[in-house]
Amino acid sequence: MIVVVDTSVLLPALLSSQGFIHSLLIQAGERGYVPCVSDAIIDELVAKASELRIEATKIATFRVEQDTLCINGEHHRYTTTEIQQDDHIVGCYRSCRADLVLTSDKALIRKLERLDIPAVRPSEFQAYLT
Repeated sequence: MIVVVDTSVLLPALLSSQGFIHSLLIQAGERGYVPCVSDAIIDELVAKASELRIEATKIATFRVEQDTLCINGEHHRYTTTEIQQDDHIVGCYRSCRADLVLTSDKALIRKLERLDIPAVRPSEFQAYLT
């Protein structure tokens, strides 16, 4: 199953390797879920991390390297895509042919529902893993 992972989920994973979101992404990878990100999502993540003054070394560890998403030194398989649309989450979903979007952004969830794109919060996604 391919899952587009929004910045609102990636940022907490970057901030804490002991947190719920980080362990959720690890569990997803162990169960065969493939996160789909785009350069636009990674760029947004780095910008938000910089705004929060997260130390540059932590931001640098969150990079994409040959089909691997590196979070705090742990490597996860991922799919990436180039986006041809203005909305990078919708574009990523369509380009990756993803099954759903994982986000904590309530406004984004409402928008995706209007477009008939399945979106879940991390707490709801946990049910997919059990």
